[in-house]
Amino acid sequence: MKGTRRQVAVIAIGGEWGTLSEIGFARTLGRTVVALRRWTLDGRDGMRRAPGVIPAETPEEAVAAALAEL
Repeated sequence: MKGTRRQVAVIAIGGEWGTLSEIGFARTLGRTVVALRRWTLDGRDGMRRAPGVIPAETPEEAVAAALAEL
């Protein structure tokens, strides 16, 4: 997560333990997280209960969501 303190949005890829900690770290810093192929709460609708975490299904969708945060 080098450079996270300077970022507006973070794209988290995958669903391993490191990804989960990166999501938590970014959210602690108040950064929006775009989660690509990510951990889920209860599927895509469940992610709505995770403020600041935007689910994405494709790399293009993830980049577009991150750029929208600028």
